[in-house]
Amino acid sequence: MSDPVIYMRGLSFHPEMPIGVSFFKNASSLAEFDNDKFDGLISNLEVHEGFMDQATLSNLIESALGDAEKSKAIAVFVDVLHERIRKSAGHIDRFVDEFKEWNSKEAEKLDDIKLDLACSRVRRILASHPCYMRQAKAERLMSLIGKPLQSVDLVCDIRPVFSEDRTAIEGMFPYAWLKLVATEQSGLPSSFETVLSTNDLELFHDAIVNAKKKIEELTRVIRKDSRLASTKHSNHNEAVS
Repeated sequence: MSDPVIYMRGLSFHPEMPIGVSFFKNASSLAEFDNDKFDGLISNLEVHEGFMDQATLSNLIESALGDAEKSKAIAVFVDVLHERIRKSAGHIDRFVDEFKEWNSKEAEKLDDIKLDLACSRVRRILASHPCYMRQAKAERLMSLIGKPLQSVDLVCDIRPVFSEDRTAIEGMFPYAWLKLVATEQSGLPSSFETVLSTNDLELFHDAIVNAKKKIEELTRVIRKDSRLASTKHSNHNEAVS
């Protein structure tokens, strides 16, 4: 018998992963960039008319600062901290305090001037630029209009057909078992299960193909004027077949 699972309803609770050393290193790396290049990055963030997902931010940082690997790392750093900032207004201050404490214990720590510069740049790159706000709104709307998908399992099997006296197998038929798990507005998981025949799978496949065509056309249309928002999804488990 499996262990019981207890779900608690009430105030939202968001357990946070502790800030790792890589985040502090990303903050430290901000002090390495040329002033004009960093100022240019901030200016681009301020005037960017579209949405600012992680990939777009990474490209914007790389075009301004010129380091692809560091740009991707900084984009992840900004993206994760922004999500926390939306839940807690004082998160930037807490991060800066933790960053200063971490730096004080490092063998190759930043001097006071570079430390102040890094902290200032952390605040500037995490500021509430309009493109960030549009991105946050798009992600919030995505969570409100539907239940975000958590996992998809599609298991294929065969089912025997026994004789009337149950002593012999007279035949078999294939089928697929589909299970979808989504997240409710309460934050709790909700699952749906169904058995699909070969004909059902054909209908399912055609519906997905048609939906992809529609989404591709809608994406093409709205991409023309840079109004395409790329929203986050929960990490989907790999489907089992």
